Amino acid sequence: MGKLLSLLFFALVLGGFPDPLCGEEIISHRFGEVSPDRIQRTALFVPAEIIHVVPLCECVAAYAAPENGGTRLTVEFDPAGYRGDTTQELMLMDADRQMIRVRLHARVRNEEKTQ
Repeated sequence: MGKLLSLLFFALVLGGFPDPLCGEEIISHRFGEVSPDRIQRTALFVPAEIIHVVPLCECVAAYAAPENGGTRLTVEFDPAGYRGDTTQELMLMDADRQMIRVRLHARVRNEEKTQ
């Protein structure tokens, strides 16, 4: 449902659905091996002014702040409920209405969540 709403959001903003073959920029970040009970955080620099941030999963949150002619993107991934290799994504739109996809990769350990 979240991905559908994200696509509808971009359809309204862009006047159409994003074209997966349009050559969008892709930024990848690997968290490596993580525990399912620890939220992962990272900060990424995007060399563009970001005007919209849309996580494609409820397990991802992102905050954008202008910095040195670009944007500092702070990303959080909550791996609770995931096991093994997982990839989550965010869609960004810059001031020129270009799409940027952020891919987050993690290998979530198979362990019980602690209280």
